[in-house]
Amino acid sequence: MTIITKQINGHGPYAYRVTWTGDDHHWEYLGPAGKVDPADLTDRETAQLRAEGFALARFRETSEEEFGDLETANAVRDELGDDLLAPTDDRRDTVVEVLDDELDADERAYLEGAAAESQVRETYQHGQAELTRAERRDVDPDNIMHARSAKAILQGEGVDDWRAYYDPELTPSEHVDVAEQARRDEAGARADRDAARDTRQAASQFAAAQGARANHVREACRDGEMEACRELQEMGEPLPDSVEV
Repeated sequence: MTIITKQINGHGPYAYRVTWTGDDHHWEYLGPAGKVDPADLTDRETAQLRAEGFALARFRETSEEEFGDLETANAVRDELGDDLLAPTDDRRDTVVEVLDDELDADERAYLEGAAAESQVRETYQHGQAELTRAERRDVDPDNIMHARSAKAILQGEGVDDWRAYYDPELTPSEHVDVAEQARRDEAGARADRDAARDTRQAASQFAAAQGARANHVREACRDGEMEACRELQEMGEPLPDSVEV
């Protein structure tokens, strides 16, 4: 078992714990080199990283800014550089986590401004949707513009019943994530409705087929076919008035 540091796509270096088992090896991600928590390391691993010139992380205050889209969030990460990002920051997330004691005033202003602009852009790429009179009655008057933005986003993302998923506690852009769950819910509901419709249709077709069969058997019974008369009785259908069994 050893610690290996490497760059990924021009970023890093990042520290990994590599464990060999026979011919196989397992890579465990520890974090950016220089920001690894020593509590997660053995004494030998700590000594190895220090020997390679990497400092170890200490507890540091962090703060977060949420972006409206991942592409902008990662562009800002690249602009700030790894030294300003918290060890727990994740490039797969639209929330950028930074080290408070590393950012100067200009860098923080840039981060906050870029995050705000990204959220506004994400919100207003859908524009605003008009609310019906009934919808306005259901929305707090102070939230009308907020609701119009959320409605535009939800409907733009393919959600039919937007009011069922509207949350005034969320930002309009956060309704993009809500829309994903809503689409799954609505798809499931449609599948249930389709299944119920198919069941009713099958039952109706079966009843029609049974009725047609009964009419056919009744005619055969009326023509004197006793086997048909017995089948008609087994079906629970009345015999023709002209037939006695």
